[in-house]
Amino acid sequence: MSFKEKAEELKSFLTPDRKVIIMTHQDPDYDAIGSSIALHLMLAQLQIESKILMFGNIDPCHQFLPYFDAILQKYPTDFQYNMVICLDASNLNRIKKFEKLRLTDDMPIINIDHHQ
Repeated sequence: MSFKEKAEELKSFLTPDRKVIIMTHQDPDYDAIGSSIALHLMLAQLQIESKILMFGNIDPCHQFLPYFDAILQKYPTDFQYNMVICLDASNLNRIKKFEKLRLTDDMPIINIDHHQ
């Protein structure tokens, strides 16, 4: 599948009725945090609500990043998500506590990683 085809497929999932959990690998680094914040802002521009969820050690040196305070380290209890987007993780095993997500059979799970 070409990059353009992959982008079109992703675009087809990004509808205003989506509520997205954004996750990345445990102990996130700058590219994991930066890409998660960027996706969060892009989804807001598309009027899609999202929450950033990260686990592990998040170095305080990242606090200067805009929207750093939007990062959650506990599952939100007041957010009924219907889509999961994982960033900067070569596979879902690298995402700490992924197995604790409340997934349904029809829930899209999208993994975007520049390492592949």
